[in-house]
Amino acid sequence: LVSWSRRSVRVGLMIRYSNSRFHAKLLLQRFGSVLPFATAVALPCAVLGFVLKHFSNTSWWASYLEAGQTFGMPSYMALLRESAAYTGFSALVGFFLVFRTQQAYGRFQKGATAIHEMRGEWFDAASSLIAFCKYSEADISLILRFQ
Repeated sequence: LVSWSRRSVRVGLMIRYSNSRFHAKLLLQRFGSVLPFATAVALPCAVLGFVLKHFSNTSWWASYLEAGQTFGMPSYMALLRESAAYTGFSALVGFFLVFRTQQAYGRFQKGATAIHEMRGEWFDAASSLIAFCKYSEADISLILRFQ
């Protein structure tokens, strides 16, 4: 139970997933999906990029760009008509995306390996306890109560 200012909200520790065949609804749910947050971040950037690209091709300064003049136009607008800037940026974003994905997968693998090792250790401990109880010389009622 988490308390904020005047109201209390029950916070679950785990997200319950149903075993339905329609898996796309998992992406659209509000809690437990990364898609709503990613959309909130990416949509304004995409709209800004579209607007800048649209205005660089169709606005009043397009004729000045072709003539090589920059009357009142910022110098960075000339970059919008060149594809080298987009190519370099795309390559850089692709590199960072692959790097971060590899890092995340490595961490996941390390965690999964640690969980399996812990499971093996617990199994060894439980099997040792059972073996000790099997060959114990204590009273049978104490052994059954322990088990």
